[in-house]
Amino acid sequence: MTDADVVQVQLYAKPGCHLCEQAEADLARLQRRYPHSVQVLDITQDAKLMHEYGVRIPVLVVAGREYSAPLEITEIERALAAATHSPARAARQA
Repeated sequence: MTDADVVQVQLYAKPGCHLCEQAEADLARLQRRYPHSVQVLDITQDAKLMHEYGVRIPVLVVAGREYSAPLEITEIERALAAATHSPARAARQA
Protein backbone atom coordinates (compact mmCIF):
# COMPACT_ATOMS: atom_id res chain seq x y z
CA MET A 1 0.00 0.00 0.00
CA THR A 2 1.34 3.41 -0.94
CA ASP A 3 0.63 6.83 0.54
CA ALA A 4 -1.70 7.42 -2.42
CA ASP A 5 -3.82 4.49 -1.19
CA VAL A 6 -4.39 6.08 2.21
CA VAL A 7 -7.49 8.25 2.56
CA GLN A 8 -6.72 11.74 3.89
CA VAL A 9 -9.13 12.83 6.62
CA GLN A 10 -9.48 16.12 8.48
CA LEU A 11 -11.23 16.28 11.84
CA TYR A 12 -12.18 19.76 13.05
CA ALA A 13 -12.30 19.60 16.82
CA LYS A 14 -11.45 21.40 20.04
CA PRO A 15 -9.93 20.31 23.33
CA GLY A 16 -12.36 18.99 25.92
CA CYS A 17 -15.04 18.11 23.38
CA HIS A 18 -16.26 14.60 24.21
CA LEU A 19 -17.90 14.21 20.80
CA CYS A 20 -14.60 15.11 19.13
CA GLU A 21 -12.73 12.60 21.29
CA GLN A 22 -15.28 9.92 20.38
CA ALA A 23 -14.94 10.67 16.65
CA GLU A 24 -11.16 10.43 16.93
CA ALA A 25 -11.45 7.10 18.79
CA ASP A 26 -13.89 5.78 16.15
CA LEU A 27 -11.46 6.76 13.38
CA ALA A 28 -8.71 4.86 15.20
CA ARG A 29 -10.98 1.78 15.45
CA LEU A 30 -11.60 1.87 11.70
CA GLN A 31 -7.92 2.38 10.77
CA ARG A 32 -7.15 -1.25 9.93
CA ARG A 33 -10.23 -1.77 7.77
CA TYR A 34 -10.02 1.60 6.00
CA PRO A 35 -6.43 2.89 6.02
CA HIS A 36 -6.50 6.64 6.52
CA SER A 37 -4.42 9.51 7.79
CA VAL A 38 -6.13 11.85 10.24
CA GLN A 39 -5.26 15.50 10.59
CA VAL A 40 -6.92 16.89 13.72
CA LEU A 41 -7.43 20.62 13.42
CA ASP A 42 -7.96 22.52 16.67
CA ILE A 43 -10.52 25.17 15.80
CA THR A 44 -9.68 27.20 18.91
CA GLN A 45 -6.35 28.14 17.30
CA ASP A 46 -7.94 29.99 14.36
CA ALA A 47 -10.73 32.57 14.58
CA LYS A 48 -12.02 31.69 11.09
CA LEU A 49 -12.25 27.99 11.93
CA MET A 50 -13.92 28.81 15.25
CA HIS A 51 -16.51 30.94 13.45
CA GLU A 52 -17.14 28.33 10.74
CA TYR A 53 -17.13 25.14 12.83
CA GLY A 54 -17.69 26.31 16.42
CA VAL A 55 -21.24 25.02 16.83
CA ARG A 56 -20.95 22.05 14.44
CA ILE A 57 -17.96 20.16 15.83
CA PRO A 58 -16.81 17.58 15.40
CA VAL A 59 -16.73 18.00 11.64
CA LEU A 60 -15.12 15.28 9.56
CA VAL A 61 -13.92 15.94 6.02
CA VAL A 62 -13.40 12.87 3.85
CA ALA A 63 -12.74 13.18 0.11
CA GLY A 64 -13.86 16.81 0.18
CA ARG A 65 -17.22 16.05 1.80
CA GLU A 66 -18.13 17.38 5.25
CA TYR A 67 -19.89 15.33 7.90
CA SER A 68 -21.07 17.26 10.96
CA ALA A 69 -21.95 16.20 14.49
CA PRO A 70 -23.36 13.99 15.66
CA LEU A 71 -20.89 11.62 14.01
CA GLU A 72 -21.90 8.02 14.55
CA ILE A 73 -19.32 5.34 13.82
CA THR A 74 -21.58 3.96 11.07
CA GLU A 75 -21.51 7.34 9.28
CA ILE A 76 -17.74 7.58 9.64
CA GLU A 77 -17.37 4.05 8.29
CA ARG A 78 -19.61 4.81 5.29
CA ALA A 79 -17.56 7.94 4.51
CA LEU A 80 -14.27 6.03 4.68
CA ALA A 81 -15.66 3.15 2.62
CA ALA A 82 -16.94 5.51 -0.08
CA ALA A 83 -13.59 7.30 -0.25
CA THR A 84 -11.68 4.02 -0.31
CA HIS A 85 -13.78 2.57 -3.13
CA SER A 86 -14.31 5.74 -5.16
CA PRO A 87 -13.93 5.50 -8.97
CA ALA A 88 -11.18 8.18 -8.95
CA ARG A 89 -9.19 6.18 -6.41
CA ALA A 90 -9.66 2.97 -8.39
CA ALA A 91 -8.42 4.71 -11.55
CA ARG A 92 -5.25 5.87 -9.76
CA GLN A 93 -4.57 2.33 -8.57
CA ALA A 94 -5.01 0.78 -12.02
